[in-house]
Amino acid sequence: MCSRYYVDMEVVKALLRLTGEADDVYMEDLVQAAEAGTVDVCPSQNAVLVLGQNGRILLKQMRWGYPQHDSETDRRDVYSRESYNTELSERKAQRLLINARAETAAEKPAFRESLHMSKTASFTESTHAVKPAIQESLRPGKPALAGIPVSGRCAVPAAGFYEWNRSKEKAVFTHRESPVFYMAGLYRRFDGEDRFVVLTTQANASVAPVHERMPLILEADELETWLNDDAGAAKLLAKTPGMLTRSQEYEQLSLFGSL
Repeated sequence: MCSRYYVDMEVVKALLRLTGEADDVYMEDLVQAAEAGTVDVCPSQNAVLVLGQNGRILLKQMRWGYPQHDSETDRRDVYSRESYNTELSERKAQRLLINARAETAAEKPAFRESLHMSKTASFTESTHAVKPAIQESLRPGKPALAGIPVSGRCAVPAAGFYEWNRSKEKAVFTHRESPVFYMAGLYRRFDGEDRFVVLTTQANASVAPVHERMPLILEADELETWLNDDAGAAKLLAKTPGMLTRSQEYEQLSLFGSL
């Protein structure tokens, strides 16, 4: 399960390299927060995500967690808490679906549409389309997109993520070769609001001593495939993430964040 991660100025710099611009309101908020230090992201909170459509990279702010329905997914991927800081209604705050299992996501109604996004998917509210993706795929002068589909794949930028063992001891995981990595994610629109989940997979040897699940981590050269290549994205669902660096701290951090 992935229930908390953090971002910092290295994440901001990586996003700027992808977009080439910093004037989006989403980026402004992130820059201001990261300048003060690392920023923890918890379920129910907003986060800046990377999306792709027709070869372009998009930045969009979304809320972490789908409204949960017992018939749609595994209860172990649901974040439950009597109360915590959120703008969601009390009914929706109680149970949020925050993770999708890469092994079974294509079979679940909650995730199937996002994984197999049609190229002709309907568009929603306007968003700022930024420079062409890492591998240029648009003809010069092609107009920017007017919006984003109602569901699809996304990438969640992070500097690290936290996990807790059975004794509630916290571990911090980071990439061994890069200060920034991307977690594969999915998004959908619920009642006029875009929400996202993080895809998880079986833990590799670096995470398994702490937890049986881990985020599906994308390498830099896999990012555009995940965002813009349906066939390639399907193959990435079966990948085993690379080994991570683990650091353990004696101090305890609440699993549910500050109230």
